[in-house]
Amino acid sequence: MKKEKFALKIEHSYGLKEVDYKNYDLLILPENITDKKEEDELLDPEDSLEFYKYLKTNGIKAANSVDLKLNGKLIERRGGDELWLGVVLFIQSGMIGMYWSLLSRYLYEKLQSRKAITPKDAKDQKDMGIHIKIVSEDFQFEYDGDAKTFMKIIKELGK
Repeated sequence: MKKEKFALKIEHSYGLKEVDYKNYDLLILPENITDKKEEDELLDPEDSLEFYKYLKTNGIKAANSVDLKLNGKLIERRGGDELWLGVVLFIQSGMIGMYWSLLSRYLYEKLQSRKAITPKDAKDQKDMGIHIKIVSEDFQFEYDGDAKTFMKIIKELGK
């Protein structure tokens, strides 16, 4: 029954029928999928495409707007100190621990790639921001803040 309610929630909130996503473990959806108006375009942050590729190379059956034929528009944000991942929907709730682990590793790699080269650079460098909404059968979690705090949260949730 719980699974059926979740399928109805996905259809109502995201406009996706189970046949559209039943072969996937995880969906990466446009950031504005829940609040877009009829005339609005769906917006896929460029970072979500990179995260999607990362998941696929790590054996996760993930789908994005292209796979689901949602016709999202890829948007690029300039500045480099923010990471926009859109809406991440965990379909297979039995794999949540693995998802948290992969998300944590992905963010750690992103943070490492931004490390300051000199102590002077480190003093001037601000923390990377994270923008993500995570939904599963059992919970919903939205985060808009700094990466270090998010990493601590992920570590706690992954226990």
